Amino acid sequence: KVNAVLRDVEDNLWISIFGDGIFRYEGDAFIKYNKFKGRDLSFAVSGLMLDHNDNLWISTFNKGVFRFDGENVTQPEADFLKDKYVYFVTSNREKEVLLSIQNQGLWIYKNGKFSQMPFTKGGNVGAVVQDELGNYYSGEISSVAYLTKNKVERITGFKGWASCLFYYNKDSVILGTSSGAYLIRKHQ
Repeated sequence: KVNAVLRDVEDNLWISIFGDGIFRYEGDAFIKYNKFKGRDLSFAVSGLMLDHNDNLWISTFNKGVFRFDGENVTQPEADFLKDKYVYFVTSNREKEVLLSIQNQGLWIYKNGKFSQMPFTKGGNVGAVVQDELGNYYSGEISSVAYLTKNKVERITGFKGWASCLFYYNKDSVILGTSSGAYLIRKHQ
């Protein structure tokens, strides 16, 4: 099962395969990364993303998160991440790292430190997207939280697990759930 595909700045494709490691396609060959510099990478990968320094971030279903800087694979020093189920890793408009951790909500990695996004404490976030104003939509089970600088608005009226959010335009977000797709207009 392919869980994530990512194109890096050198036009290589990175592909994560459930339980079978990470592959890099360089235009004419696949390179399998199931072990790298002594670190086992053959576990279930849930997501891939590049940060503002072009480090590859790897989220996993049972080992937390890893960072590959082109030379080394490291695991950030954060006890709350150790052996955790990370639903996904993504970035915001500033290419800061966002992690969704099972039963711990959404976290942001900024200036070398993790902090929890205040509107998702203890929740299970299935998707997140940022609008052009820097506000966030965060999808959970049967609701979406819309976070502005000063308040959180809950959007309901759909069924299922929010598995993806797509910022469509300044008035609309498309929400994908386990029961179908929904168009959310003007944050309602």
